Amino acid sequence: MLSYKSNGDDDESEAQIHQLFSRIICASSTNGVLGPSLEKFGLRSQAILSISHACETEDDEVQQFCLNSLASIFSFPATSTKDDGRLCLTASEAKTIAKAIGGTLSSIVLERFATRAMEEPDDHLVESNEKSIEQAPEVMLLCMLVSFKEALMELCKVGGLEAISLVSSEGVSSAIFAMTEVVRDSPSVILEIQGHISIMDVLSTDKMECSTQSQMIKWFHKIKASFDFLTIFCKGSNEGKKAVSEVDSFPLCIQTASEIICSPLEKDSEDITSPTEDENESERHEEKKEKEEEEEEEDPYRKHAIIAAISFLSEMVDTRPCLDFILQDGNLIKALVSFLERSYDLDLILNSIELLKSVSFHTGTNEEFGEIEYSQAYFSSTFTNLLGRMHLNVSRKKYPEKLPFLRSSMNQRSLNTTSSNSNTNLIFAKAAEGMESVLDQVDEDKKAKLISDLGSHLMSLLKELAIDLSRKKFNGKSSFSSRNSGMFVCNILTLLLIACNNTHPFGENEDTDNKTHFQDSLISSLFQLIILYETFEDKCDTDAKTDESEEELCYWAAARTQSLQFLSYILRNKRLSSSISWNNVMAESESRVSILMKGTALYSDIFQAIDSAVEKKKDMLPELSEAN
Repeated sequence: MLSYKSNGDDDESEAQIHQLFSRIICASSTNGVLGPSLEKFGLRSQAILSISHACETEDDEVQQFCLNSLASIFSFPATSTKDDGRLCLTASEAKTIAKAIGGTLSSIVLERFATRAMEEPDDHLVESNEKSIEQAPEVMLLCMLVSFKEALMELCKVGGLEAISLVSSEGVSSAIFAMTEVVRDSPSVILEIQGHISIMDVLSTDKMECSTQSQMIKWFHKIKASFDFLTIFCKGSNEGKKAVSEVDSFPLCIQTASEIICSPLEKDSEDITSPTEDENESERHEEKKEKEEEEEEEDPYRKHAIIAAISFLSEMVDTRPCLDFILQDGNLIKALVSFLERSYDLDLILNSIELLKSVSFHTGTNEEFGEIEYSQAYFSSTFTNLLGRMHLNVSRKKYPEKLPFLRSSMNQRSLNTTSSNSNTNLIFAKAAEGMESVLDQVDEDKKAKLISDLGSHLMSLLKELAIDLSRKKFNGKSSFSSRNSGMFVCNILTLLLIACNNTHPFGENEDTDNKTHFQDSLISSLFQLIILYETFEDKCDTDAKTDESEEELCYWAAARTQSLQFLSYILRNKRLSSSISWNNVMAESESRVSILMKGTALYSDIFQAIDSAVEKKKDMLPELSEAN
């Protein structure tokens, strides 16, 4: 009936009929019965086509009714009996709608902004305008359509992406998410319309000034989405990173990232502020309890906004404005180090160590900064302290409470967000990477302690590998705790090889007995690694391979090669070689492998393992590198 055409010239009657039926359809969509009914009777596709054509009218009221009806239809997923509250449609439906009314949707949004630009600004209407824009059916439909490649090109032809870019500049989360979906696959399209500037406007103008908890959560949600967009955009191409760094608001975006990252420290200082004498104890207790309950609900959103901000800075740290700011803003680096020491969240720790590693690398290669507070020595101390911990558990004696925004671990797990690939091995591996560029700044005493700690990590990792290999149904898959062990072992051996360039690769130690024991233990670990690697390689050849097992095997192959290089260096150094009881060390390593693997080791001694490697006449490292 929406496509009804009168036989005569009675345009007024035709318009009235269109308006009547559009009102009926809109009423049914408002009551939530339109989508389910169309799905039930198989009329969804026909209704979408009919209502889309009806949108091409000059009657604004009919047009608005039709847009509301389309949004209602897509709120009910096709071929589903469950309404999840989101707009859902198929790729073919998206393409059909983009062709039919993409231009109309874009024009409505662009016209809305043109009208607003001509009006006098009113600060009291900003929040209500943002809310009305986000809930407008034309905005909801546009944001939904751009996530489909089939519809994106059609919308680009009629200004659809420019319209969404304008909406995102208002801080509308759905528009920012839509832009993020586009930038994942088509960063060049975003660059062409300068869409990144709209997102940067949000970060540079929308400050953390929220009076209610719901506003704060919404703000964190929006800021996280904005930083995620920029990180993906900059990773997508060098042109994207260059474009972001050249925008005038770039320094303000960096400042916003810093403020978010440092916000937990400010909250921490507020929590420990001494109460005044006239405050009632019970009242303060109740207020503190209410405050903590509010923070627990807010915490996950704050955390993920912080991680997004750190990721953005990590991506931009090789630009001079970003590096200058980080080095000059003492609180930012203090916040990152505090996360390493006091956080239980592995995602947060991993992202923090990644940024610190990048900063340390650039300070080590750039001599133009002159004297700075955070030198290579500072970063080497940070990495050394982290690698000195066998586990990432916060010391309750030193820090009785976790950071305020990390009190509730249950809330963090319940939120569908980042990661799940972060584990202690990966964090330690990244810390070892950071240590590579600043190892020269570690004095001999601390270097001896570092190498001792690395030796302890190595023994622990070898034990985990041996236990995995001893399983009857070994399939190359690592448990979560032992995942990324190959990367960590490889980085440990890299640091040991760097230490070989020094006069004392084991570090100086006045206690000769302890030093000899440590040297023997480390050499024994290297022998164990060589034996276990051959077993690992053979089991991966005979058992079903996985991408994960091949990647791990690649890292362990590199570690095996590095172990042989380190042993070769020790054997060529007469002073070091003469101080090691080689027969005892080999016997101890072979015995330990046999015990850990409960007699299931494929190789009983180091010479058998080396002979096996020679007989294979192949180097797994380049072979696996090509496979990956």
